[in-house]
Amino acid sequence: MKTVTVTDPYLTAAPRQQTAANGLRIVASACNGGLASIAIAVPCGTTDEIGSVPLGASMLLGRLLTQGCRAFPTAEGLAMYVETLGGVYHAGADQDVTAVTVSAPVEELVAALGAAVDMTTNPLLAKGALRIERRRLAGQFRAAAAVPASRAGDLADKLLWPESPEGRTSQEMARAIPRLDREAVAALHADRFRAGGAALAIATPGSLAAAVDAAQAAVESWPGGRPAMAPAPANGGQRVAAAAMQADLAYLALAAPAAARGHPDADGLNLVSVVLGGGATSRLFVEVREKRGLCYGIGCRYAAQANAGALRVDAGVPADRLDEAIAAILEQVQDLATAANDEEVAKARALLLGHLAMESDRPETWARRYSRDLVQLGRIRTYSDIVAALEAVTTADIRRLTAAYLAPDRLRFSVAGPGVTRRRVARLAR
Repeated sequence: MKTVTVTDPYLTAAPRQQTAANGLRIVASACNGGLASIAIAVPCGTTDEIGSVPLGASMLLGRLLTQGCRAFPTAEGLAMYVETLGGVYHAGADQDVTAVTVSAPVEELVAALGAAVDMTTNPLLAKGALRIERRRLAGQFRAAAAVPASRAGDLADKLLWPESPEGRTSQEMARAIPRLDREAVAALHADRFRAGGAALAIATPGSLAAAVDAAQAAVESWPGGRPAMAPAPANGGQRVAAAAMQADLAYLALAAPAAARGHPDADGLNLVSVVLGGGATSRLFVEVREKRGLCYGIGCRYAAQANAGALRVDAGVPADRLDEAIAAILEQVQDLATAANDEEVAKARALLLGHLAMESDRPETWARRYSRDLVQLGRIRTYSDIVAALEAVTTADIRRLTAAYLAPDRLRFSVAGPGVTRRRVARLAR
């Protein structure tokens, strides 16, 4: 097995870590160039939309973080301030993390920190901005609900987690978001945005000690406390779903529940997804698309968060060849579980390591990764850690994980497209 040797000083230098008095975890790491990047991660996402928290509240909150805060009461004022520094910024929520990022010239690090922390801790949540962002967000979900590929993915998530926020559909979100009010969003912010559960990471070409000290000063007034982690979602018992929609193709999603991020199997599952359908040399692309011409696009991905994960194959298939396509996909899954070979695993590993190396040239990559690591894993994973974990996955592991996680009785099948019925999908899934 070939070993990757890391020589770049900024990738091998040890990050500096510290915990503030309010419990906020801070990490500073070295980077090249003249920019410093700040990333703040908070354990707040769609997985937390349970109990009294309405659907869509976390996504709406994530968008409102850039629409005005205590120091910059308007979105225009915030934009002008950061852009005058020579910087850029972004905020948004996903399944279990809300992230705020600001990048600016290293000499403006203190000013950029102030803006990032104020956006995160003191959003105004103005009713006018809320109405606008609520309309935009609902519109995006309405548009997604009309796309067959998106509909198939929604149905797959619903099969996996029918009673949890992870199983929400675009249609459900489009109905729920217009009903959100400021009180619900503000209550979610007060509950989830506590310093003890959050993390702040800085990638800087300057002094790491100075960066940590600047972060400590910027977060002194952030209230402490640590929110509870959302429970793991329960898996559903149904295995097939279908939606008849006008389209040129039938869109298939084949999914199975998988390990959460941080699980010992997580790195191996990531590699399984690449071997199976992660690129132009993957099994599904070569065997199902190129050799047999059964689909126009096909791929596999492993998606994981702190409390759940899934493996999913997506494909756009001519409706009259859906039966053949599903049979061919299942054939490749079964063959991978018994006959994965060293060459294809090595190619997949090289692809992942290549992407890792390319991403590592951007300071914001490591700021985002380290802040998310601390929130989801409670520890950071350095470049060397990630490389070592991928290199430790063997061909035997790929076979074992495929057999365990993509076993026939774990698979869920959803299809959206012309002439699709649940009975037909159920027959194909046998």
